[in-house]
Amino acid sequence: MKMEFTGMDEYVEMLKNLGERYNETCKRMLNAAVAILLAALKRAGSPFSDKIYAQAPKKNAYGWWSMVKVKGRTSTGTTANRAATVYEHGRKEGKYKSRKGNTKHYPSQRKRPFIHKTVADCEPEVIAEMQKIYDEEAEKM
Repeated sequence: MKMEFTGMDEYVEMLKNLGERYNETCKRMLNAAVAILLAALKRAGSPFSDKIYAQAPKKNAYGWWSMVKVKGRTSTGTTANRAATVYEHGRKEGKYKSRKGNTKHYPSQRKRPFIHKTVADCEPEVIAEMQKIYDEEAEKM
């Protein structure tokens, strides 16, 4: 699940002005953002609500990041991430060959977007919370 922010270059420059507190502030901001997104996805009422979890913030060469994932398996043994993708985007009907070589048919499934809708709905709240944390840190300077 991906949340993109426009105008990030200016925002990153503002954060770099924090100096030593930059890393800790980024962690706090991401933890707050992920908590809001995670709670919203769990409230979305999808069959995957119990399989959604958040990964702790990490830093790499490109900057700070965090992730919300769908993890585990469904009752049929399919990975929950794959099932959530089909639930989100739908699927055309088709055929596949089983491991035994038999041709099997699967029906189409309509799309039922809950991830993109939830991310879009909670994005203003996430941005406001991140801005609040930044403002608190900027006041300490």
